[in-house]
Amino acid sequence: MNSHSSVENKLSAMALSKPSPAATRPVGNNAHHAEPTSMLSGSASRREGHPRRGTLSTPVVGKTLRPRAVVNFINCPRKRCDSNLPRRIRRLIRVVIVLLMAAAFVSACGGGGGGGGGGARPQTTAPPPPPPPPPPCIQTAELGCLSSAEYEQKRDEIAEFHNDEEDFKNQWGLSTIRADRAYAQLELKHGVGTEPGSGITVGVIDTGIDTGHPVFAGKTVTEEFLSGATDETGDKTSHGTAVASVIAGKPGPDFTENVTAARGVAWGADVAMFAIRTGAASGKYVPVSLAGLKGGDDVWEGFFRRAIEWNSGGRSLDFVNLSVGYRGIIDQYSEQELRDNFGDTIAALAQSGASNKTVFVWSAGNAHGVLCDAADFPSGSGLCVNGSVVAQSVEVLSGLPARISQLRGHHIAVVAIGEDGEIASFSNRCGIAADFCLTAPGAGVRAAYFGPHPDDDTPGAR
Repeated sequence: MNSHSSVENKLSAMALSKPSPAATRPVGNNAHHAEPTSMLSGSASRREGHPRRGTLSTPVVGKTLRPRAVVNFINCPRKRCDSNLPRRIRRLIRVVIVLLMAAAFVSACGGGGGGGGGGARPQTTAPPPPPPPPPPCIQTAELGCLSSAEYEQKRDEIAEFHNDEEDFKNQWGLSTIRADRAYAQLELKHGVGTEPGSGITVGVIDTGIDTGHPVFAGKTVTEEFLSGATDETGDKTSHGTAVASVIAGKPGPDFTENVTAARGVAWGADVAMFAIRTGAASGKYVPVSLAGLKGGDDVWEGFFRRAIEWNSGGRSLDFVNLSVGYRGIIDQYSEQELRDNFGDTIAALAQSGASNKTVFVWSAGNAHGVLCDAADFPSGSGLCVNGSVVAQSVEVLSGLPARISQLRGHHIAVVAIGEDGEIASFSNRCGIAADFCLTAPGAGVRAAYFGPHPDDDTPGAR
């Protein structure tokens, strides 16, 4: 039996009825767009009239067609394609091919499903959104985690308590810098009774200190004498004692009541004093010369290296205060002049290679309005007008960062303000060092006294 009769006989059993036009409608236009390669394979090359053996087979007879056979059979002119097959058989073949291609397409698209109910996918419900995060809170040492409103309320209560303390009220500058709020935040963070500055030692380079003064009772105060300095006897007013008390003084209740004493800003801190010899800041204002800078370079270098290297019980100095220095406005000194004549001191202050640098805090100077002679200043500088200093910038040592980039970030000048919030009449201005300059209360400030008695000049009065 040839292939023609084999196909005809095996398909004639399935030709029970004529297929509807709907079953064959998509054949001509869409069959070549399907991808039935997983379902159909075989050869469709044929002669005119009779196909070769194996020319056409379908899944109906247990074999498959290649895609080219399907496309050629469906789309070629009827007179050239198997014209000897009965029309009914040809239509039936087309229907079977279309159904197989449709099945392949549904399978490739992930469709299917059991039973003839179509390929509808099951509906899925999106998971519910996660619950919103709890409102942020601020962790405290003793009150747990407080909301912002709760924290602010508690902070204000503690701040008000400090505001009412006598030694706090005796120093107007404490409320100006909002020290009461800082104290409150420390207590909320670390617990009630936390003293500001506790566990820290502040360095001070100045005239010296009265270590037995009542404002320093109960704290550790050390003193070193540098470059020929000697212990103060109280025959002169101790500038260093006054400065140290503003930083870390802690007067007891009796002393506070008797002399209207004031607490220091960081009254829990200890003090390391480095006593140096200082000149009298009086008379006509004469700026330090370049030769003067050169002559004092190694001395100042020694002061700073000693403070930077200081260590006691594992503590080093994070901050060193200097309310001393040379006369001269930073504007009149160039970077090159400073590097040439003060290079060793600059290198010491730069602390090259240190990961945690000691911060030096300087008084900006009290030169504004001091008597001067214009001949002592550069011509046309405008720093001495009508016999008075125009301190338009800070002094030379406090203003070093304005000229020396290596000192920026750990070298700060501080300008004095009065109770009205304005710069004090005597204080230097920040000027060209403004990026490295702050203001702080510096006029009418209460400080510990050690020196001649006001009534009879008896040394050692407190």
